Amino acid sequence: MRHFLKLLSYLFHPLFAPLAGCIPVVLLNPLYREQKESWSLFLAFLVITIVIPLIVYALLRSMGVLQSVFAPSAAERKYPLMISVALYLGLIYRFLPDLGTAEIYFYMVGLCMALTTALALLFMRLRISIHMLCMGAVLVFLIGLSMHFEKNITGTIAVWTLLTGLVASSRLAMQAHSKVELSLGLFIGGLAQLLTYTYWI
Repeated sequence: MRHFLKLLSYLFHPLFAPLAGCIPVVLLNPLYREQKESWSLFLAFLVITIVIPLIVYALLRSMGVLQSVFAPSAAERKYPLMISVALYLGLIYRFLPDLGTAEIYFYMVGLCMALTTALALLFMRLRISIHMLCMGAVLVFLIGLSMHFEKNITGTIAVWTLLTGLVASSRLAMQAHSKVELSLGLFIGGLAQLLTYTYWI
């Protein structure tokens, strides 16, 4: 069971949060289902939010700055968070406006807001769960998509809610966070998405 829970921490790593928000938009939005732009969107998200951070992580690890992909210590966490925020801002200002897709644009705005908050809290010596921040962000975003496209995706929302609980259990089992840190992460990630609802729903 412990190995299964540990696997969940890898499968639902915060690195995949942008892609996790991008996929349901492409599946729900008829414009994307019928156009080749969806592939360019996937490719951009794959390169900017996954490939580049992995390369930077490899460099930081080779320099001895990071010891683990989960960046357990507060000092280690600052670098991945700052890099993620910088890359997300690049997406928000340089790439996403040209697509004209409000859903993904404001999802990334909310995610960037949440990560910036986590970074600010880190400088105040308060650590929160980035795993739960991202799970909460995707969960609230899915609810928003259901309202926006007026489609019943209750099953998807229910499955993601279950996965959110399993990821929380995984982080507790690995003794990576306290219950308070998990709760704060979930709250901040969800709240940031909720604040963007007014602009795209």
